[in-house]
Amino acid sequence: MIKQTLNRMGQCACMVAMFLAMVVPCLAQNAESNETGKSKRPGLLILSHGAPAPQWNEPVNALVERVRKQNEGKKIFHAIEGAFLEFTQPDAMAGIEKLEVAGCDRIIVVPLFIAPSSHSLFDVPAVLGLYSSPEIRLTLEEEGARVAQPKVSLTLTQTLSEGDLLDNFARDEVCSLSKDPTNEAVVLIAHGCRDHHSLVENMTRRVATYCCGQCDIDYADWAYCAMGQTFWEEAAGAIAQAAEHKGRILVVGLYVSSSAERIYGRVMKEAERLMGADFKSPFEDMDIVFSNKGLVDYPATADWLLKTAGETLR
Repeated sequence: MIKQTLNRMGQCACMVAMFLAMVVPCLAQNAESNETGKSKRPGLLILSHGAPAPQWNEPVNALVERVRKQNEGKKIFHAIEGAFLEFTQPDAMAGIEKLEVAGCDRIIVVPLFIAPSSHSLFDVPAVLGLYSSPEIRLTLEEEGARVAQPKVSLTLTQTLSEGDLLDNFARDEVCSLSKDPTNEAVVLIAHGCRDHHSLVENMTRRVATYCCGQCDIDYADWAYCAMGQTFWEEAAGAIAQAAEHKGRILVVGLYVSSSAERIYGRVMKEAERLMGADFKSPFEDMDIVFSNKGLVDYPATADWLLKTAGETLR
């Protein structure tokens, strides 16, 4: 009986050995194939909207440079470039071509946009060559944007609204401006997008609620005023209403390279141009503080960009 058992064990051992002899080389070959399929020289393209005036684009270029410096130590990406959707150069096509010339075998594109909008959902994929629409293509070409024809694979990440970057930025701005939380109100202003109102509304409500909880303020409101075009129709009302409840109003802008202070200064200049130098702001006798920072000024933004892009490589 013992001898039969040993014989069976010997037969099983031989079968296992034969199985491993066949399977292990296959596993090794698959593992080598999977490793070969991974990107060895990934590139990062930071794509923002762009503006005709250089002063709006320079802070974005500075942010891209900060991301490059952080990447030097971590060596996550082989090369990093910045590009713009429209109005200025380099555009998306130029950015992709630079990364390809640098030897990148895959490109991660991070859209430097606050929230989902027609830009991030349609225009950006279109200029990257990931989405085709004759109507959108015509509009982009009329604005000087070119459609890229990448030779390597592209991965497009989420906008800045996902994660806690906006929450922490607004919190830090509110807390730095706050002096008397019990007598203060927070008003957030943002570009907004009526085509995707519910997505933007949920984001802004979340950020406002977080700021109140973190800074011990019990009143918050928000408004969408584009780049100031509808400030008097939208934002001014929210600020005036907040002033009926609290003595000091903290206004923070959720913008990439602009700020609440710059938006307000812009609309005041336009009002004075249209109505004359005697124009008086309705906020002149109120205690209102406008934040002077945008997302490009926030130190954590560079970290977020590098981390977000790097997570797609795992």
